[in-house]
Amino acid sequence: MTEARRRDALVMLLTAAAGAANVVSLTALGGVPASIMTANLVLVGVSITRRQGALGWHAGAALAGYAVGVILTSRLVHTEDKDPPVWPRAVTAAIAAEALPLIGVAVGWGLADGRPAGAVQFGLCAANALAMGIQSMAVRAVRDAGVSSTFFTGALTDALRDLARPGQHRWTRAATGVVVLVAGAAAQGAVLDYGRQFAPLLPLALVCCVAALSTRGFSRGG
Repeated sequence: MTEARRRDALVMLLTAAAGAANVVSLTALGGVPASIMTANLVLVGVSITRRQGALGWHAGAALAGYAVGVILTSRLVHTEDKDPPVWPRAVTAAIAAEALPLIGVAVGWGLADGRPAGAVQFGLCAANALAMGIQSMAVRAVRDAGVSSTFFTGALTDALRDLARPGQHRWTRAATGVVVLVAGAAAQGAVLDYGRQFAPLLPLALVCCVAALSTRGFSRGG
């Protein structure tokens, strides 16, 4: 397997993790997405005029967690490198660090018996978004990743644009990312239905898998 294919496979695993994390947040952590910050900005705005305080506070918590993840990770990875390796060591470190807030979500979820509420719910909402912020910034530092692993409006737009073009069509990374995101969300939905107490373990397991694979040789010098 070439380095490019290995990189793409790892990014797709992270995409599935993002789909799963968003399902957890949308269904049990305040009804806000963990990685789609455009939606959370809109929710903050509408909560002001419609007096939906709980929704706005949850969206704000997700925004804050995501922002912290992006800021901290931007100090670790360097997207401005002139010739970065395909999978920099700093990206591996960031993805390993992403597992920490996801572990916190899993522990808090378990202590709340799978139904967090109140301050615990706000905390888990922020932690889930923190993980997505870390992941978003880490993938941005991967040379030629081509797509994000956490938000896909642009990828969906590109896939539809390619489909609309005349001539021979080919399957793209953007289209693969959209499919994998849906698959991750579907898998998480099944876990919520049939093993709710284990719901946060799916995104955690996927992220740990990526960190382990990159540590074992997918990063330069690994």
